[in-house]
Amino acid sequence: RSISELVTLRSNIGDLRRNCFEINCLISNAGTQMKEARDKYFALAKTSENLNQTIDFLNKAKILMSMINRVKQFIGEKKYFKALKLLESIKKDEFLQSHPRVLFVQ
Repeated sequence: RSISELVTLRSNIGDLRRNCFEINCLISNAGTQMKEARDKYFALAKTSENLNQTIDFLNKAKILMSMINRVKQFIGEKKYFKALKLLESIKKDEFLQSHPRVLFVQ
């Protein structure tokens, strides 16, 4: 009887080893998939941040272009003092101060 129990025990140990190996492989694959998902998430988060910054930049540029068009309108209406005041406020604009390379060509 003890020999049959040893044979059964040895068989069970072999099964346990196979199960442990399979579990190890599953955990390893899950870790790899998690790393890939994390990398994709961070790449998408960076893209999202870049898009938000670009949208913010374009919205500020749109407001600035509106102000410039208003200056042109004042000049067309010969309201030079208003045009100069608006040009001064544009010159002091925080957006232009933080983006000195922005050029608006029409």
